[in-house]
Amino acid sequence: MKEINEKNNHDTFVSGFYSVAGQGNCTECPEGKECTDPTNIVVCSTGTYSPAGQITCSTCATGFYSVAGQGNCTECPEGKECTDPTNIVDCSAGTHSPAGQITCSTCATGTYSGLGSPSCSPCPSGSNCTDGTSQPCDAGTFSMLGQGVCTACPAGYYSAAGASSCTICGAGQDCSNPAVTVGPPDCAAGNFSQAGDSNCRPCDLGRVYTGSCGGVKLTLFYISYIIYLIFNNQ
Repeated sequence: MKEINEKNNHDTFVSGFYSVAGQGNCTECPEGKECTDPTNIVVCSTGTYSPAGQITCSTCATGFYSVAGQGNCTECPEGKECTDPTNIVDCSAGTHSPAGQITCSTCATGTYSGLGSPSCSPCPSGSNCTDGTSQPCDAGTFSMLGQGVCTACPAGYYSAAGASSCTICGAGQDCSNPAVTVGPPDCAAGNFSQAGDSNCRPCDLGRVYTGSCGGVKLTLFYISYIIYLIFNNQ
């Protein structure tokens, strides 16, 4: 700690130094202290600072913080919130902060972040980021990179959870429920569907199910003729 001898000039005041009555010299104001009242040297409060030789405490610049009694301020680290200098915390998921920002900002639409992130990232394909975090899209929905919101599959398409696109329903498949885990079930016997259909339909009367109801149409004439042959050959 510096001292200045003032024996020859009791009225001299040197900036950054202080003295009490009866002292033979002046003492440099310590860092982190306020010396405006030499009889009551006080600690700089949280959010302020003073280097050695400064008798008043100064407020920290924007993006910096301090605890009580500091000689300088510290830049708020990236991914941190420094609104309370005594309790520096991680930015929560869905928020971010670059170095020098004391508060955490919410991620923009279509982006997300994890705990303590300095920035937000584009929402991955097949994910829902509406709350700033990344979660897989539900089955029957999809999302593309950066979309952030899951969209329902159109009629005649299906998807499993976490899909980046929907798959067209194949011929002979039942896609009435677009939410699947592996693939849509087959149409029941006597029913059919074409590629892109969302539902199975009953085969026409007189047609035999062959995967797409493409069997030969049995008219009443042919049915009667077959019955005739059966009974006459007995």
